[in-house]
Amino acid sequence: MTDIKCRDFYHLMEELKLRIEDELQSQLFLWVPISRSGIYSNPLTSLEEVVAKFPSARRELEESGKCYAVGRFTASVFHQMRALEPFLAVISRELGVVKHSPTWAAYLSAFSPAIEAKYPGKIPANTEIRNFYSGATGYLSGMKNAFRNPTMHDVDIVYTEEEARDVRNAVGAFMRHLATKLKE
Repeated sequence: MTDIKCRDFYHLMEELKLRIEDELQSQLFLWVPISRSGIYSNPLTSLEEVVAKFPSARRELEESGKCYAVGRFTASVFHQMRALEPFLAVISRELGVVKHSPTWAAYLSAFSPAIEAKYPGKIPANTEIRNFYSGATGYLSGMKNAFRNPTMHDVDIVYTEEEARDVRNAVGAFMRHLATKLKE
């Protein structure tokens, strides 16, 4: 190894510093807090069964998780609402509701009569499945009013980390529940 004088070493370090700065200026680095790094690395944790039964929800669920991890909480809620679309479509299919309007309100208003037609309340054996679909309808109606409509139509809405986490937890629980009886 050659001897390097202090002055030469200083100049080499200055050159290295400049090269590192140049490289860093040509990149964008995003910081993910360690508390959310697992969500970024594996945004589908606890949703594997859901994605297996509703594969078309995968992309939105992954995006929701990544947005949440990097602190884009409103975007996370947005993707959660989009991830619910396949579930709405499957419930419609199972109840025989023909898509006549792309709005959630149109679907939801058609669900109750469809439940009654397919699973009449006078037959005791229908109670469990009626409760399942009625509960799903009620949940989707609540999500539509509380989160979907404001997220999609009110550009001033901003969700906090806590609100986005609550939506993620609630939507995930709902999806897991539906995946026990339904699939695409």
